[in-house]
Amino acid sequence: MAEITGPFRFKGSLGNFRSYYNRAAKKWIVATKGGANRNIILNHPAFAGTRKNMSDFGICGKWASLIRKGLLDLDELNAGYYFSGITKLGKVIQNKDREGEKGHRSILSSKYKNLLTSINFNDTYPFREIVCRVPEVISDDVRQTVILNMSHFSSFGELNWKKTFWSYRFTLTIGQLSDYVWVEESKMFMPAHENLENTSVSVRTEWLPNNSDFRDISLIASFSDEAIPEDDVTILIALGIEFASKLSDRTLAVTSGDGTMALVGCL
Repeated sequence: MAEITGPFRFKGSLGNFRSYYNRAAKKWIVATKGGANRNIILNHPAFAGTRKNMSDFGICGKWASLIRKGLLDLDELNAGYYFSGITKLGKVIQNKDREGEKGHRSILSSKYKNLLTSINFNDTYPFREIVCRVPEVISDDVRQTVILNMSHFSSFGELNWKKTFWSYRFTLTIGQLSDYVWVEESKMFMPAHENLENTSVSVRTEWLPNNSDFRDISLIASFSDEAIPEDDVTILIALGIEFASKLSDRTLAVTSGDGTMALVGCL
């Protein structure tokens, strides 16, 4: 694979080469065609190991999609190759399954919740470089209600945004994440619990002024009574922050993407 730096450029295929624009990297890329065709990979005995690897890795992408869907309210605060990082983490968790056979290994994320907070959802503005505070996260016994506290918070001293801003606001999103398991009876991978992405709840602060004053910030989000999580479900606790400039005394200018988010806890 090569990067185009000169004036020669084409889109699509040219002989044994193909070219495409990588939007995340903002570069034109040239790569060669090649490799075994799809029919051989899916059916030839020599590729049995490859098919097992494909089966395992393919489910990592579907598990990663569950996280993205569960945190969709904060999606505009993501940037870069964050999805590939989630998929990679899924593979790390999958490798910890010592009971499943290769090709049938489950992603039991409910057993490794602490690993999920390592995901970087924004390469441009990593959350922990922008927000200099570890929030307090508490919940009730059944994990239906989550409370996030940042007492005595000062934006002037604890927010490190590279642009001038007049106001900011926080968003707390809670979601539910299912393990992805191999079901022998169906001969396929399936979420242990279906449609959990529909249970997500988000709450926001008002737009708060950027100054040196101290304030107590508290956000409370609760799942509905019909969506109390099962014991083997992971609760995703994500915090997003947006920044706004000032157009006039009563008007804020909010630019899409001016912010960041992260998982600040998992229960």
